[in-house]
Amino acid sequence: MKDMMTTIAAHPALMDLGLVGMGLLLGVGALMAWQRLHAWREQRLSEWDPY
Repeated sequence: MKDMMTTIAAHPALMDLGLVGMGLLLGVGALMAWQRLHAWREQRLSEWDPY
């Protein structure tokens, strides 16, 4: 673990790549959660309102 930290500290670009990767993962996760929530809401609404 310490070796990894020193490697990242020696290469700032790796740190940037890691941050970008984490940001992308968070973005994709949030997008999927939003879509699932929206689909669930649509399903619930259609159950109540047949039209």
